[in-house]
Amino acid sequence: MFSRLASLVGLCSCALPCIAQWSDVRQIGIGGESVIASDDAGNVYVASHIPCSLWQSHDWGDKFQRTFRFPDALGDMALYLRPGKKVDVSFLRSAIDGVGTWYSLDGGATFQKGQNVVGPLDREWLTSNSNGDLFMDYTNGYIGGPKSKGLFLNLSRNDGQTFKKIGRVDREKPGSYAVDPYIAMTSKNRLICMWATSTDYDTIDTFKLAYSDDNGKQFSKPLTVADFPKTVDGQKVYVQERWMLGCILTVGGDKVAVVYPHYAGVPVDGKKELAFLLYYKVSFDGGQTFGEGRSLLPQDEVVAAVRSYRAHKLAEETHPYYIQTLPWLCADPTGRVYLAFTDNRGGQSRFKNNILNRWQVRSSTCFNLHDGFTWSEQVSHMYDSKRPPEDFLSCVADSKMLYISWTENPGVTEDWPLATFASFTGNLYVGRKRLP
Repeated sequence: MFSRLASLVGLCSCALPCIAQWSDVRQIGIGGESVIASDDAGNVYVASHIPCSLWQSHDWGDKFQRTFRFPDALGDMALYLRPGKKVDVSFLRSAIDGVGTWYSLDGGATFQKGQNVVGPLDREWLTSNSNGDLFMDYTNGYIGGPKSKGLFLNLSRNDGQTFKKIGRVDREKPGSYAVDPYIAMTSKNRLICMWATSTDYDTIDTFKLAYSDDNGKQFSKPLTVADFPKTVDGQKVYVQERWMLGCILTVGGDKVAVVYPHYAGVPVDGKKELAFLLYYKVSFDGGQTFGEGRSLLPQDEVVAAVRSYRAHKLAEETHPYYIQTLPWLCADPTGRVYLAFTDNRGGQSRFKNNILNRWQVRSSTCFNLHDGFTWSEQVSHMYDSKRPPEDFLSCVADSKMLYISWTENPGVTEDWPLATFASFTGNLYVGRKRLP
């Protein structure tokens, strides 16, 4: 149980309107790559890795306690709630030899160990259909390890006690590898998987998507959601896999929103400024077709954010451009969609002879997927680090609250400090905001 932060330090710049910052924010522990979930009955859960733990709140997020630590876990936690107080947790095992699973049938009061899925697996995610069947997708292989043999799907019909492999989702040709998957289910039981592809096994070439209407027995022909060129306006851009993060959300029976990053030249005060932005596309036919990509944030906010970064930039180093990253989408019971992400509109700082970026978590709302998202609000205070913690933050909405969980690791001066795992863990926060 942790006390609420008394105050937050806000960013206020003449280039940006002073939009209210979230006030209900607290640190609940130490961890990274968190996933947050709510059962809309007052119970809120946060799973986070290094150390791999579960925190629970039973008062709509007012207080959290760490209730369980998974002894065989390393990272990449997935957390999924199902009706009847069922809580499923999965993770990459400590020996990096597959996925471990645990399940609870009493709302997280107790957990039982489920079946391990063995192999050099990566980035498992969970979802379920209306019958309560539990699906897990993952890649067999990963960037930095064995080359991927594809994206695969497993099924459990006994609450995660055992899993059976159904088959392969992607259809990548030799020389192109499926990595970093996502998964979602529509209310009409259409199962949707999205993944990234890489040909050089370092940078990302595309995001692709396929769907199944028979519980994963057969998948549609993959659809390319986004391509990632290696140059923009003749300038080489950085599309290394660790930065190329997206997400997928289903809303009701037919709406599917996907988020992906892209570089763009943003016209600001008569000059084009390179920026790394988040975009989204929407399907209104269950993922069969998608509309044009649109900036997640309104264009006037993007211009103001780029201008703010430029005004507070100290040097041409340490990813010296405006960046939006770590996207996550969720929806409340009314169908409103919420975005959580991190950006560096605060500019740069100096720390022990290093140039760091100034990061903050922000949130935006979409009342109608036809109309786009609102100007974002600042959720966290600013913290200084070379890059934000890899690879995820998370948000969830119920009938009362919007919750966001994230990690801050101030003072990290490397992109990839493997010796300390500093880029994967840090101070674990939860913010909440009452919904209208």
